[in-house]
Amino acid sequence: MALNPQSTADIDRFFTSIKRLNELDRLEVRNLVNHGLLGAPTNRENYFLLNYNRAALSVELLLTLKYFKDFQGVAMISRSLFEIAVEMWMMTKDEGCAEKITVFTEYEKLRSARKIVRFRVNDPSRAFLLSIYLQYIAQNEARIDGEQARLWPKQKKIGHWTLKDMAQRCQSLGGEFDELYSFYYPQLSWYIHSGVVGVANVDQDTLAHLCGIAFQIVVRCYSLIMEAIINCFQMYHADDSLKKKIVLARML
Repeated sequence: MALNPQSTADIDRFFTSIKRLNELDRLEVRNLVNHGLLGAPTNRENYFLLNYNRAALSVELLLTLKYFKDFQGVAMISRSLFEIAVEMWMMTKDEGCAEKITVFTEYEKLRSARKIVRFRVNDPSRAFLLSIYLQYIAQNEARIDGEQARLWPKQKKIGHWTLKDMAQRCQSLGGEFDELYSFYYPQLSWYIHSGVVGVANVDQDTLAHLCGIAFQIVVRCYSLIMEAIINCFQMYHADDSLKKKIVLARML
């Protein structure tokens, strides 16, 4: 059964906006920030770059998903880009975020290593694998635990370097972030987690409509990500029209 012509037109329109944003990104942003043309990045700038490049790779993958049957992949990438946008704008609001991100990254690795050791501690067949984690714990836990206690005293469990969950982060950012989280985040999650909530009793036009919504979210989040990296490296000083170009590229 063929898709509703309007559904097809909507998907094509949103897909074209993503392509235009990606072309602008590759030509005027990515080449500059990834080839050292703006100078050696600071630790904070490097964390911006890591998030930004994750987003860019996700967009490149998304551009290979052109049909409504790819709705699950489109929804997954859409949610991922939203989370990256939230992360980068939380970093924008915290000049001291680099140290917190560094310690939180190490804290997460240590937490994971401890969990693996607890699970396999009595399994002789895993002795070699366990030795790697045991060595990591022995060499790093005192330092990491000390840094965690210094940055976040009295916090035994750290879920994120901001000490906020996703809902709280979006609420603190407000505006577009709070709106996207409230309206769309639960729906996108249906296609990432197990279960049939998102697919029970729906037809292909509904799934096509989902793709259109997800593409819209990508356009908004990709724009926010590009704006964040432009702000981080103050690229608007060299080209004060960059943000206007983003607005034009996303226009439908």
